[in-house]
Amino acid sequence: MLPRLLVWTLLLPIATGSVFAVETVDDATRATWTKSLGELQPQISALRTKLPEDPRVADVAVWAKAADWIARHNEFHKPDYLKWTTEALQHGQQRATDLANRQSAWMNRVGQTTVLGYVSDLDGSVQPYAVTLPKTFDPQSRDKWPLHLVLHGRGDTLNEVSFLHQHEGKPLKNDVAWIQLDVFGRTNNAYRWAGEADVFEALAAVKRRFPIDDRRITLWGFSMGGAG
Repeated sequence: MLPRLLVWTLLLPIATGSVFAVETVDDATRATWTKSLGELQPQISALRTKLPEDPRVADVAVWAKAADWIARHNEFHKPDYLKWTTEALQHGQQRATDLANRQSAWMNRVGQTTVLGYVSDLDGSVQPYAVTLPKTFDPQSRDKWPLHLVLHGRGDTLNEVSFLHQHEGKPLKNDVAWIQLDVFGRTNNAYRWAGEADVFEALAAVKRRFPIDDRRITLWGFSMGGAG
């Protein structure tokens, strides 16, 4: 029997052409970020050499990449983005230290959302996604779980730092009986081209890590995600 895919969509008007101001970043803050990245990126390279097939290395690398790109492209749309960039580097450093010690406390956290990563076959880049595990999830069990795959709506100020901040450590509001996957979709391209590839690659990454029932995958979309 072929897997069944249920599609639920909510279509709303999509705003276009919005222009946002960019927050000024002082030299001292940029210098601090540069120093942190200078320490973190060699650690990630060492982890890739030491653990070449370990998907958890990407869980570390997504934080460094997010901080690097937001600074490189000056995507500080709100004052909070500066704080979130610092937090991203702190998360990356903590994960790098843990993984170097053969630990990964961020894995299999139930009742909350965790940002993970994968290396894309499309271009070799590291891409983030978010997984929410129900409170009753048991990593030792062989039971397969339904999956809700969620496509976000358009966000003019969306970037990797804001996506990571939005999802990491977010607690479940209600008990659920499924695993949830929130994809990044490479920001706002209506889930076409690289955005479409991200959906399928993130889904494949989740299925490699968690016991997903292929017969119970539900696709959700809000606004641009509904169109996707």
